[in-house]
Amino acid sequence: MMFSKSLLLQCSNQLSTITRKELSISCLLNQQLNISNFGNRSFSNTNSLFVNNKKNSKNNSDITNTTTTTTPKRKKSIKTSKNNTTKKEQTIELISESIPVATTLDKENRYQKLYNDAIENFKLNQIDLAKEFLDRAIKLCPNKAEAILFRADINNKIRTDMDQDRTDSVVDYHRALELTPKEVHLSIYKALVKLYADCDITKSIYYLEKCTEIDPNNFRTFYELACASLSHDDIKKTLDVAKQLNEKNSLYGLLILALLSTQQENDDQALKLYNQVIQTEKNRMKQENSNNNNKNNNINNNNESQLFFNRYILAKEGNYDRLIDLDHQVENHILYNALIDSGEIYMRRESFKEAYKFYKEASELEPTFSYPFSQMGTACYYNNKFEEALRHFNKSLEIDGPFESYDSLETKMLRADILFRKGKLDEAYQDLDFVIKHHYRECDYNNLESSEVLTQIEMRTQLLERALECLVKKFQSTPIPDQSFDLKQLILDAPANLTQPPETLLEMFEKTTLLYQTYFEVFTALNENEIATDLVSRDLIQQRFQFFDFILATILDSVYLCHYQSFSIDYECFDPDVLFANYDEDKLSFERKQLHKNIFKIFNKVLKLL
Repeated sequence: MMFSKSLLLQCSNQLSTITRKELSISCLLNQQLNISNFGNRSFSNTNSLFVNNKKNSKNNSDITNTTTTTTPKRKKSIKTSKNNTTKKEQTIELISESIPVATTLDKENRYQKLYNDAIENFKLNQIDLAKEFLDRAIKLCPNKAEAILFRADINNKIRTDMDQDRTDSVVDYHRALELTPKEVHLSIYKALVKLYADCDITKSIYYLEKCTEIDPNNFRTFYELACASLSHDDIKKTLDVAKQLNEKNSLYGLLILALLSTQQENDDQALKLYNQVIQTEKNRMKQENSNNNNKNNNINNNNESQLFFNRYILAKEGNYDRLIDLDHQVENHILYNALIDSGEIYMRRESFKEAYKFYKEASELEPTFSYPFSQMGTACYYNNKFEEALRHFNKSLEIDGPFESYDSLETKMLRADILFRKGKLDEAYQDLDFVIKHHYRECDYNNLESSEVLTQIEMRTQLLERALECLVKKFQSTPIPDQSFDLKQLILDAPANLTQPPETLLEMFEKTTLLYQTYFEVFTALNENEIATDLVSRDLIQQRFQFFDFILATILDSVYLCHYQSFSIDYECFDPDVLFANYDEDKLSFERKQLHKNIFKIFNKVLKLL
C-alpha cells in the first residue's frame, strides 16, 4: 500500500507554504500526548467496560540529559555532553538560597554568578540546569532583564514538543519589554511573531506591524507581514504591502504577487514571477562574485558563535545574550523562497522530477535547512525511488534533531511506508505511532463540523491501517517472553468468548473493548509495580493495548461515516447498542468496506495469538 498522492498533498496543503518556511499557521493541538491517543473513553455497558487512560504528560526535556537538583546546598557535577568536544568536564556550585544577603553588591555578584552559570550550562547542552540557574537569578533579582530574556528564548525555542505550552515565554518577553531599552524591542517583537505564528496569527500580525514601525527598511519583515496577512485572508493588506515593496524595487514584492497568483490558482503566472526572481538573483550573485558559504562565514565571524541544535547561535544583541534563529542568517532569503515555492507548484501538479530540481537547488543554497531534503524525499517517494527517498528523509530528520515540526510528521509518515516495505517493522511502527499521536488524534465527533471530521478520518485511515499491519506482524514474530502474570487466563476469564472470531462490526467492537481493558489494566499494574516484569514484556503489553485502541478508532470512524449527519457520542456512557442502532454497512463506500475486510483479517490473526 503506497500512501495516496492526493491524500498527502491534501495534508500538505492544509499546512501552507508559508507555514513551512516563514510562519507556521497550523493550529496548535490542544492536548498533551497520552500513551493511547484514541483512548480516554469510558463504557458503562457491563459487557464492554472501558477504563479511562490516564497518564503523565510528556517530559519535554528528554534531550537535555540533565541532573535534577533536589538540595540547594549540594554541589553538582556537570559532565560534558558526548556531542560537545570543545568543553571539558566541569563542576558548578549551586549557591544556597539560605545565605543572607549582606549588601547590594553581594546580591549583584550572586546574581551575576547564577546568570553566568546558566550560560555555561546552556553551552554544555545542560538545558534544564541552565533554566534552574536562571530561575534562581530571577528570583534573586526580579528586575534584571538579562536572565528573564534568556529564559524566554530557551522556553520558546528549545522545544521538543509541538504542543508545549508557551505561556511562560510570553510572560517573560512582555516583562523584558518593560525592562529593556527600546533598541532591544525589535528582537523581542520578532520572537513574539514566531511564538504566536502557529497558534494566534492575529497577534503574530500585530507584532509584525510593530517590527515594521521600528525598522521600516527591513523588506523581509514586510514580506513576512504580507504572508501572514494572506494566510489570514486579508487580501487588501497583502496587496498594499506588495505595492510598497515594488515601489522600493524589492524582489519581495514579486514574491508576494506570485503567492497571490497561486492563491487564485494561476500557477503559470506564479511560475513566471518566480522565474523572474530566480534569474535576477542569480545574475546579482554572479556579478557580486557571491558564494553559498556566506552564511556560514557570517556565523563564524559572529564571535565564533557555537551552533546549537542545528538551528540557533548564541550571540549578543546589544548587551543581552540571545538565541538567534539560523534562518535569520540566510544570505539569499529571496532566492531560497522562490526556489521552494516553485517546487511546491510542481509538487501539486505531480511533476515530481521537476519539483526535485528546485528543492535540490534550495538545499544547496541552504544545506542546514531540513525542509528541502524532506521535499526531495517526497518527490522521490512518488517517483518510486524509495532508497533515494529514504536517504533524503533521514537527512531531513537528522537536521531537525530532537525538534518536532509539522513537516516532520509528513516525513515520518512516508518514511514509515518505506521501512515497512523493507521489513523494518519496529522502525516503521515508531514513525507511524509518532504521527498518529501528534497529528491524527481522536476526532471530536460532537463539536466539529462534519466536513472537518470527514477530513480527519480520511487523513488517518491509511495511517491506522498500516500501523495495525505493522503491529500484527510484530506480534507474530515477537510473543510476550515473560509469563510471570497469567495474561492468557485473564483473557479467558473475561465475560465473553474473546477468542471466537467476530462476525459483525458490533461484535468486533465489543471484543476489542474488553481486550483493550484487559491489556490496559495489566499495563497499569506494571507501571504501578504491582506486577514485576522485564522491559520487553512491558513494551509488548503496551503495543497490544495500542493495537486494540487503533481498532476502536477505526470502528468509530466507520460508524460516524455511516450516519454522520445525525451522529453523536456520549463519552461518559458509551452504549454499543445505541451506537450501532442505525448502523448500515451498505451506506459506506467501497473503499471503507474493503478496509473492514482487512481489519477483520488483522483482528482474527491477533485473536489466534492470544
